[in-house]
Amino acid sequence: MLPVPVGDLVFEFHTNASGIVEAVTVAVPVPDESLWPTITEYPEPGVRLYINIRYPEQETVQRFLRTLEGLLSLYGLKKIDQANPDIQWQPENEREKQALHVSRWSQSKAQSRKDELAEFPFDILARSVLSIPRVGGFEVALSFFRRGANAVVEDRFIESVYDFFFFFETLFADGKSRSAAVKREFKRAPLLIGSIQKLLSSGGSKVLARPKVRDAVVNRFFHLSPEDIVDQIVDLRGFLHHHASKRKGVWHPERQSEYAPEAALMQGIAYNVAFELTAQHVFGRETADAFSRLFIKGQTT
Repeated sequence: MLPVPVGDLVFEFHTNASGIVEAVTVAVPVPDESLWPTITEYPEPGVRLYINIRYPEQETVQRFLRTLEGLLSLYGLKKIDQANPDIQWQPENEREKQALHVSRWSQSKAQSRKDELAEFPFDILARSVLSIPRVGGFEVALSFFRRGANAVVEDRFIESVYDFFFFFETLFADGKSRSAAVKREFKRAPLLIGSIQKLLSSGGSKVLARPKVRDAVVNRFFHLSPEDIVDQIVDLRGFLHHHASKRKGVWHPERQSEYAPEAALMQGIAYNVAFELTAQHVFGRETADAFSRLFIKGQTT
């Protein structure tokens, strides 16, 4: 496995003891010291330092790796993970070593430890089971919601947009597929319009997203009316449903994060819809009576 140069970039592949490639590094020369990482004291309390990380040639490296990913997929490659790169700065002499304030930077996304998970009350679990016969008609729609929520957690935002749209379409489109007709059906659905208004009234606190994404959702969508947001959602479906390499601003399947705000918006709306649809059964009188008969009556204190 020898380094492979492409212009100023140098690709190098790293294997494990079995000879299986586990990582690829791309070396980029950075002669401009203004592009080196810097560390400054942060004036606000609670934060010690501000680390400014710059990625020279980031767009080029990412584009080259996506192209390589496509080429190698012909021979069995599954994925080159660019979401959490390990970035290192390698000085060429002692002066550069002294000038560099940061030599390595990485970030990763870890699953919550089992001891950090929030407790889940038994009565919600039992009530959900007891309400299955009455909620069964929403099974397909709820499957789309679950898939969309999982896609958000996995940073597959374009896929989540599709899943949440299918959730809305299943419940409210009345079999229509053309954009104009779907918009009309969505706008005459009180539950959908009410769920959008409920999200807008929350000021963003109910958007299930990271702070930067939540801020983007608020800035881009919260000044709109529920009807305007319906138009945006349906138009987005139409935009993502087609692709042409010569189309200006065309979406890229590997640039998922660009659609994180849209995914968060749709998730917040879909959550309000799903909760409203199911809560009347999960917390309804019939379920409450069954829960009481099974688990409350006859117990002694």
